[in-house]
Amino acid sequence: MPPCRGESGGPANGASPGDHGDFPAEDGLAQDDERRRRFLTHLSMGDESSRNLLGDDAQAQNSNPSSSSMAAFLRKFAATDGPPQIILLCLLLAVALGSTISVVPAVMTDRYARLRHGYDGATPCMELGRDGRPPECGLGNDDAQNASAAASFVSNALTFVTSGLVGSISDERGRRPIMLAGMGLSLLGPAWLVAIQLHERFDPFPYYLAHALSGAISWVAVSLSAMSDVIKPEWRAPSFGLVIAGFSAGFALSPFLAVYLSHLGVSVASLLILVGSFGYAVLRLPETLDRDSAERARGRRISESPAFDSPSDRWRYVLLRPARELMILNRSRLFRLLSSLAFFSGIVGSADITLFVYYVEEQYGFDDRDIARLFAIKGVAGMVIQTLLLKELVSRIGERRGIILAFS
Repeated sequence: MPPCRGESGGPANGASPGDHGDFPAEDGLAQDDERRRRFLTHLSMGDESSRNLLGDDAQAQNSNPSSSSMAAFLRKFAATDGPPQIILLCLLLAVALGSTISVVPAVMTDRYARLRHGYDGATPCMELGRDGRPPECGLGNDDAQNASAAASFVSNALTFVTSGLVGSISDERGRRPIMLAGMGLSLLGPAWLVAIQLHERFDPFPYYLAHALSGAISWVAVSLSAMSDVIKPEWRAPSFGLVIAGFSAGFALSPFLAVYLSHLGVSVASLLILVGSFGYAVLRLPETLDRDSAERARGRRISESPAFDSPSDRWRYVLLRPARELMILNRSRLFRLLSSLAFFSGIVGSADITLFVYYVEEQYGFDDRDIARLFAIKGVAGMVIQTLLLKELVSRIGERRGIILAFS
């Protein structure tokens, strides 16, 4: 979601080139912890990324993460081609999508109330006082919540099913085209959000369908793979933290647009930011995967492909490829544990984003200003943790204890 930079052409200490599972006990506790740390940060990033991590062992053993100052890390990060562009795109993407957090529930609730339940008032549902809303508005809010929950479920399910395949394809074809495809999918929902406010008979379903389909390509996962291609192992955790910090900064700032603009104005601004971000990525986003790593991944896939007796066998093999890619999660106890943690964490995080805003707007009468304050607090806290505390915390207690702390 790093290419092999070593000259040895394979994992250190005679490890099997295809080994993604248990770590050799004779390598020592320190090396075992280092490998586990790097497997953690590259879970579901594709076989090429996991395999190449083993080729960096000699470099990682001679590196002391705690000796690298934050200033040196930031200088190196800024001078590397790729990571700064990714951080900027993360920031813009978060601003664009986060700015409509309070807009979508209001627009969809009113539209469902009018199309399905016969509401014909001149004032939009969410602009009425909580005690003065007719039953049709409450039913419209229920429909919007159900649609949002279903779209979020499908989106996360698609991400889970396709993440291994997308990672494998990016190992062969490069990170850039996959990231551009993911950004392109993210344009569909905001475009329909604008259209639905311009045409009063448009149905909300295409918006939620676009949101669901955007999960087919996890832009964030591939961006982390791109970061790993060019960042040293000891600096990957803080680099990933900067990616999350970029999103946190965007979400902290974005809801304030809804305070000063109308819902339609915010939706148009969101779409324009996304279109501009896509154009910037087309022009400025570099390819971080080197050609040798891509050729090795492609050659390995071809060598592992069986002989096909008929076109139907070939199609069956292609259609089942996502399931085969997912089997990496069952190769060791570590992968099974991490994927379970990611699953349950994703459930909670998805509910926070998709359902919480609907709930507080309907039950507590939150308006755009209240939502802006809420996400500003959440975004600032995320920036502080990711930029100032994460690297020091990882250096002192390690990734394993850091994960335990995060879930406690």
